[in-house]
Amino acid sequence: MSFWLCLSLSAQASKIVMLTSLDPDKNRPPLRLRSWNINEKLTERFHKEMWKLPYPVDKEIVHFATAADLYQVLKDPEVTAVIWVGHAGFAEGQGLSLLRSIIDYKGNDLKAVFQAAGSHLKYLALVGCRGQLFLNEWSKKGYFDHNPQLETFGREVRTDARKGLKMALRNLNDLFSKKGDFLKQNSIPSDNDFLDYQTSDRGEYFEVALNRENDQSQSTQFTAIQVLQKGRLVGFLSSDETQARTLIKKSKSLNDLKLVMDSGAPSSANELNLGRFTFKSDNPYNWKVFQTPNGKPIGVGKHIYRAQNTMP
Repeated sequence: MSFWLCLSLSAQASKIVMLTSLDPDKNRPPLRLRSWNINEKLTERFHKEMWKLPYPVDKEIVHFATAADLYQVLKDPEVTAVIWVGHAGFAEGQGLSLLRSIIDYKGNDLKAVFQAAGSHLKYLALVGCRGQLFLNEWSKKGYFDHNPQLETFGREVRTDARKGLKMALRNLNDLFSKKGDFLKQNSIPSDNDFLDYQTSDRGEYFEVALNRENDQSQSTQFTAIQVLQKGRLVGFLSSDETQARTLIKKSKSLNDLKLVMDSGAPSSANELNLGRFTFKSDNPYNWKVFQTPNGKPIGVGKHIYRAQNTMP
Protein backbone atom coordinates (compact mmCIF):
# COMPACT_ATOMS: atom_id res chain seq x y z
CA MET A 1 0.00 0.00 0.00
CA SER A 2 1.19 3.56 -0.51
CA PHE A 3 0.46 7.21 0.19
CA TRP A 4 0.24 9.75 -2.63
CA LEU A 5 -0.58 13.38 -3.36
CA CYS A 6 -1.80 15.62 -6.17
CA LEU A 7 -1.57 19.39 -6.69
CA SER A 8 -3.66 21.65 -8.90
CA LEU A 9 -3.83 25.46 -9.43
CA SER A 10 -5.41 27.93 -11.95
CA ALA A 11 -4.27 30.67 -14.29
CA GLN A 12 -6.51 33.34 -12.78
CA ALA A 13 -5.76 32.61 -9.12
CA SER A 14 -3.03 30.16 -8.14
CA LYS A 15 -4.61 27.72 -5.73
CA ILE A 16 -3.20 24.59 -4.18
CA VAL A 17 -5.61 22.02 -2.79
CA MET A 18 -4.49 19.15 -0.59
CA LEU A 19 -6.95 16.31 -0.20
CA THR A 20 -6.28 13.61 2.36
CA SER A 21 -8.23 10.38 2.64
CA LEU A 22 -6.82 8.47 5.58
CA ASP A 23 -8.49 7.00 8.63
CA PRO A 24 -6.47 8.33 11.61
CA ASP A 25 -7.20 5.23 13.71
CA LYS A 26 -5.83 2.95 10.98
CA ASN A 27 -2.81 5.12 10.20
CA ARG A 28 -1.34 5.66 13.66
CA PRO A 29 2.27 4.45 14.10
CA PRO A 30 2.92 1.82 16.77
CA LEU A 31 3.19 3.02 20.38
CA ARG A 32 1.61 6.39 19.60
CA LEU A 33 -1.10 7.85 21.80
CA ARG A 34 -4.65 7.95 20.47
CA SER A 35 -4.32 11.72 20.29
CA TRP A 36 -1.76 11.31 17.46
CA ASN A 37 -3.60 12.15 14.23
CA ILE A 38 -2.14 11.69 10.74
CA ASN A 39 -4.40 14.40 9.31
CA GLU A 40 -3.15 16.94 11.84
CA LYS A 41 0.46 16.00 11.08
CA LEU A 42 -0.10 16.40 7.34
CA THR A 43 -1.78 19.76 7.87
CA GLU A 44 1.18 20.98 9.92
CA ARG A 45 3.65 19.77 7.28
CA PHE A 46 1.62 21.37 4.49
CA HIS A 47 1.55 24.80 6.12
CA LYS A 48 5.22 24.54 7.11
CA GLU A 49 6.31 23.95 3.51
CA MET A 50 3.81 26.32 1.90
CA TRP A 51 5.30 29.45 3.43
CA LYS A 52 8.61 28.64 1.70
CA LEU A 53 7.09 29.05 -1.78
CA PRO A 54 8.43 32.18 -3.54
CA TYR A 55 4.99 33.25 -4.84
CA PRO A 56 1.74 33.86 -2.94
CA VAL A 57 -0.88 31.17 -3.52
CA ASP A 58 -4.29 30.36 -2.14
CA LYS A 59 -4.53 27.04 -0.34
CA GLU A 60 -7.21 24.66 0.81
CA ILE A 61 -7.25 21.37 2.69
CA VAL A 62 -9.94 18.68 2.47
CA HIS A 63 -9.70 15.74 4.88
CA PHE A 64 -11.61 12.45 4.41
CA ALA A 65 -11.84 13.26 0.71
CA THR A 66 -13.91 11.08 -1.62
CA ALA A 67 -13.97 10.49 -5.38
CA ALA A 68 -16.54 13.28 -5.69
CA ASP A 69 -14.25 15.70 -3.83
CA LEU A 70 -11.33 14.77 -6.06
CA TYR A 71 -13.39 15.12 -9.25
CA GLN A 72 -14.70 18.53 -8.20
CA VAL A 73 -11.21 19.82 -7.42
CA LEU A 74 -9.68 18.51 -10.65
CA LYS A 75 -12.40 20.19 -12.71
CA ASP A 76 -12.17 23.51 -10.83
CA PRO A 77 -10.51 26.05 -13.20
CA GLU A 78 -9.16 28.00 -10.21
CA VAL A 79 -7.10 25.02 -9.04
CA THR A 80 -3.73 24.53 -10.71
CA ALA A 81 -2.08 22.23 -8.16
CA VAL A 82 -3.69 19.33 -6.22
CA ILE A 83 -2.31 17.23 -3.37
CA TRP A 84 -3.98 13.89 -2.73
CA VAL A 85 -2.85 11.79 0.24
CA GLY A 86 -4.14 8.25 0.47
CA HIS A 87 -3.24 4.58 0.26
CA ALA A 88 -2.32 3.06 -3.09
CA GLY A 89 -0.92 -0.17 -4.46
CA PHE A 90 0.69 -0.88 -7.82
CA ALA A 91 1.34 -4.50 -8.74
CA GLU A 92 3.46 -5.22 -11.80
CA GLY A 93 3.37 -8.25 -14.08
CA GLN A 94 0.91 -10.04 -16.32
CA GLY A 95 -2.73 -10.07 -15.29
CA LEU A 96 -2.26 -7.99 -12.17
CA SER A 97 -3.92 -4.76 -13.31
CA LEU A 98 -6.80 -5.34 -10.89
CA LEU A 99 -4.32 -4.99 -8.03
CA ARG A 100 -3.49 -1.42 -9.02
CA SER A 101 -5.61 0.90 -6.95
CA ILE A 102 -5.67 4.28 -5.25
CA ILE A 103 -8.21 4.19 -2.45
CA ASP A 104 -10.03 6.62 -0.19
CA TYR A 105 -10.41 6.19 3.56
CA LYS A 106 -13.36 3.83 2.99
CA GLY A 107 -11.38 1.58 0.64
CA ASN A 108 -13.00 2.76 -2.60
CA ASP A 109 -10.76 2.78 -5.67
CA LEU A 110 -10.72 6.20 -7.37
CA LYS A 111 -7.65 6.05 -9.60
CA ALA A 112 -9.73 6.57 -12.78
CA VAL A 113 -10.93 9.96 -11.48
CA PHE A 114 -7.47 11.45 -12.09
CA GLN A 115 -8.25 11.34 -15.80
CA ALA A 116 -10.54 14.31 -15.13
CA ALA A 117 -7.54 16.65 -14.74
CA GLY A 118 -8.18 19.61 -17.04
CA SER A 119 -5.82 21.72 -19.15
CA HIS A 120 -5.68 24.31 -16.37
CA LEU A 121 -3.81 21.89 -14.10
CA LYS A 122 -0.09 22.70 -13.86
CA TYR A 123 1.17 20.37 -11.15
CA LEU A 124 0.08 16.87 -10.16
CA ALA A 125 1.96 14.94 -7.49
CA LEU A 126 1.27 11.34 -6.53
CA VAL A 127 3.35 11.12 -3.40
CA GLY A 128 3.84 7.87 -1.55
CA CYS A 129 4.55 4.31 -2.46
CA ARG A 130 5.14 3.91 -6.19
CA GLY A 131 3.11 6.90 -7.28
CA GLN A 132 5.43 7.44 -10.23
CA LEU A 133 4.36 4.09 -11.70
CA PHE A 134 0.76 5.30 -11.97
CA LEU A 135 1.96 8.51 -13.65
CA ASN A 136 4.07 6.51 -16.12
CA GLU A 137 1.14 4.27 -17.02
CA TRP A 138 -1.27 7.19 -17.49
CA SER A 139 1.26 8.99 -19.66
CA LYS A 140 1.62 5.94 -21.92
CA LYS A 141 -2.16 5.73 -22.27
CA GLY A 142 -2.31 9.41 -23.28
CA TYR A 143 -4.51 10.54 -20.42
CA PHE A 144 -2.63 13.85 -20.14
CA ASP A 145 -1.84 14.49 -23.81
CA HIS A 146 -4.26 17.43 -23.77
CA ASN A 147 -2.08 19.13 -21.14
CA PRO A 148 1.57 19.29 -22.27
CA GLN A 149 2.32 21.90 -19.57
CA LEU A 150 1.50 19.54 -16.73
CA GLU A 151 4.35 18.89 -14.29
CA THR A 152 4.11 15.71 -12.24
CA PHE A 153 5.88 14.24 -9.25
CA GLY A 154 5.95 10.74 -7.84
CA ARG A 155 8.32 8.16 -6.43
CA GLU A 156 8.89 4.56 -7.47
CA VAL A 157 9.50 3.34 -3.93
CA ARG A 158 7.50 3.08 -0.72
CA THR A 159 7.19 6.48 0.93
CA ASP A 160 5.86 7.79 4.22
CA ALA A 161 2.98 10.23 3.64
CA ARG A 162 4.56 13.11 5.61
CA LYS A 163 7.93 12.68 3.93
CA GLY A 164 6.27 12.38 0.54
CA LEU A 165 4.29 15.57 1.10
CA LYS A 166 7.44 17.47 1.99
CA MET A 167 9.21 16.19 -1.12
CA ALA A 168 6.25 17.10 -3.36
CA LEU A 169 6.11 20.68 -2.09
CA ARG A 170 9.88 21.10 -2.28
CA ASN A 171 9.76 19.83 -5.85
CA LEU A 172 7.11 22.47 -6.54
CA ASN A 173 9.40 25.09 -4.99
CA ASP A 174 12.22 23.97 -7.33
CA LEU A 175 9.89 24.33 -10.32
CA PHE A 176 9.12 27.89 -9.24
CA SER A 177 12.86 28.60 -9.15
CA LYS A 178 13.37 27.21 -12.67
CA LYS A 179 10.21 28.40 -14.40
CA GLY A 180 8.92 31.35 -12.38
CA ASP A 181 5.27 31.42 -11.38
CA PHE A 182 4.32 28.70 -13.86
CA LEU A 183 1.07 28.06 -12.03
CA LYS A 184 -0.27 31.31 -13.45
CA GLN A 185 0.76 30.67 -17.04
CA ASN A 186 -2.09 31.07 -19.50
CA SER A 187 -4.01 27.98 -20.50
CA ILE A 188 -7.00 27.38 -22.74
CA PRO A 189 -10.06 26.50 -20.64
CA SER A 190 -12.07 23.44 -21.54
CA ASP A 191 -15.35 24.08 -23.37
CA ASN A 192 -17.19 21.02 -22.13
CA ASP A 193 -18.13 19.06 -19.03
CA PHE A 194 -16.27 15.91 -20.01
CA LEU A 195 -12.56 15.30 -20.33
CA ASP A 196 -10.24 17.66 -22.17
CA TYR A 197 -8.65 14.88 -24.21
CA GLN A 198 -12.03 14.31 -25.84
CA THR A 199 -12.05 17.77 -27.40
CA SER A 200 -9.03 17.10 -29.60
CA ASP A 201 -11.14 15.39 -32.25
CA ARG A 202 -14.85 15.54 -31.55
CA GLY A 203 -15.47 13.54 -34.71
CA GLU A 204 -14.24 10.42 -32.92
CA TYR A 205 -16.99 10.64 -30.31
CA PHE A 206 -20.76 10.78 -30.05
CA GLU A 207 -22.80 12.21 -27.21
CA VAL A 208 -24.91 10.13 -24.87
CA ALA A 209 -27.24 11.40 -22.14
CA LEU A 210 -27.45 9.31 -18.96
CA ASN A 211 -30.39 9.18 -16.56
CA ARG A 212 -30.26 7.35 -13.23
CA GLU A 213 -33.32 6.13 -11.33
CA ASN A 214 -33.67 4.35 -8.03
CA ASP A 215 -33.60 0.57 -8.37
CA GLN A 216 -34.37 -0.38 -4.79
CA SER A 217 -37.62 -0.88 -2.87
CA GLN A 218 -36.45 1.63 -0.29
CA SER A 219 -35.22 5.02 -1.38
CA THR A 220 -31.56 5.35 -0.36
CA GLN A 221 -28.87 7.78 -1.40
CA PHE A 222 -27.19 7.01 -4.67
CA THR A 223 -23.54 5.98 -4.77
CA ALA A 224 -21.06 8.17 -6.66
CA ILE A 225 -20.30 6.57 -10.04
CA GLN A 226 -17.33 6.62 -12.40
CA VAL A 227 -18.50 5.97 -15.98
CA LEU A 228 -15.81 4.02 -17.85
CA GLN A 229 -15.37 2.94 -21.48
CA LYS A 230 -12.46 0.50 -21.85
CA GLY A 231 -10.88 1.96 -18.72
CA ARG A 232 -11.35 5.57 -19.89
CA LEU A 233 -13.24 7.89 -17.59
CA VAL A 234 -16.02 9.31 -19.78
CA GLY A 235 -18.33 10.61 -17.07
CA PHE A 236 -18.90 11.03 -13.36
CA LEU A 237 -22.01 11.30 -11.18
CA SER A 238 -21.83 12.31 -7.54
CA SER A 239 -24.20 10.77 -5.01
CA ASP A 240 -26.78 13.53 -5.55
CA GLU A 241 -26.69 13.53 -9.36
CA THR A 242 -29.13 11.62 -11.55
CA GLN A 243 -28.32 13.01 -15.01
CA ALA A 244 -25.14 13.53 -17.00
CA ARG A 245 -23.85 13.90 -20.54
CA THR A 246 -20.86 12.02 -21.82
CA LEU A 247 -18.87 11.45 -25.00
CA ILE A 248 -18.43 7.85 -26.11
CA LYS A 249 -15.60 6.95 -28.47
CA LYS A 250 -16.90 5.48 -31.70
CA SER A 251 -16.19 1.86 -32.57
CA LYS A 252 -17.52 -0.82 -34.91
CA SER A 253 -17.27 -3.30 -32.08
CA LEU A 254 -20.20 -3.40 -29.66
CA ASN A 255 -17.85 -4.77 -27.03
CA ASP A 256 -15.77 -1.58 -27.26
CA LEU A 257 -18.92 0.47 -26.60
CA LYS A 258 -19.57 -1.30 -23.31
CA LEU A 259 -19.99 1.07 -20.36
CA VAL A 260 -19.03 0.27 -16.78
CA MET A 261 -20.69 2.11 -13.88
CA ASP A 262 -18.02 1.75 -11.22
CA SER A 263 -18.37 2.95 -7.64
CA GLY A 264 -14.82 1.85 -6.87
CA ALA A 265 -16.16 -0.03 -3.85
CA PRO A 266 -14.80 -3.50 -3.09
CA SER A 267 -16.95 -6.54 -3.84
CA SER A 268 -17.46 -7.03 -0.10
CA ALA A 269 -19.23 -3.68 0.25
CA ASN A 270 -22.92 -3.52 1.14
CA GLU A 271 -25.69 -0.94 1.10
CA LEU A 272 -24.65 0.42 -2.28
CA ASN A 273 -27.20 2.00 -4.57
CA LEU A 274 -25.76 2.41 -8.05
CA GLY A 275 -29.22 2.99 -9.51
CA ARG A 276 -30.54 1.86 -12.89
CA PHE A 277 -29.45 3.78 -15.96
CA THR A 278 -31.25 4.65 -19.19
CA PHE A 279 -29.56 6.21 -22.20
CA LYS A 280 -30.45 8.62 -24.98
CA SER A 281 -28.39 9.15 -28.12
CA ASP A 282 -28.79 10.15 -31.76
CA ASN A 283 -26.77 7.06 -32.67
CA PRO A 284 -28.44 3.65 -33.16
CA TYR A 285 -27.31 2.24 -29.82
CA ASN A 286 -28.85 1.43 -26.50
CA TRP A 287 -27.31 -0.10 -23.40
CA LYS A 288 -28.72 -2.84 -21.21
CA VAL A 289 -27.38 -3.82 -17.82
CA PHE A 290 -25.81 -7.26 -17.40
CA GLN A 291 -28.27 -8.93 -15.01
CA THR A 292 -29.58 -12.19 -13.61
CA PRO A 293 -32.66 -13.90 -15.14
CA ASN A 294 -34.84 -12.24 -12.47
CA GLY A 295 -33.60 -8.78 -13.48
CA LYS A 296 -31.08 -8.06 -10.72
CA PRO A 297 -27.88 -6.32 -11.94
CA ILE A 298 -24.81 -8.52 -11.56
CA GLY A 299 -22.12 -7.06 -9.38
CA VAL A 300 -21.98 -5.11 -6.11
CA GLY A 301 -19.80 -2.06 -6.63
CA LYS A 302 -19.75 -2.25 -10.42
CA HIS A 303 -22.47 -2.69 -13.05
CA ILE A 304 -21.79 -3.41 -16.73
CA TYR A 305 -23.99 -2.03 -19.49
CA ARG A 306 -23.63 -3.82 -22.84
CA ALA A 307 -24.23 -1.91 -26.05
CA GLN A 308 -26.92 -3.04 -28.49
CA ASN A 309 -27.48 -1.87 -32.04
CA THR A 310 -31.13 -0.85 -32.33
CA MET A 311 -31.07 -0.71 -36.15
CA PRO A 312 -32.76 -3.70 -37.86
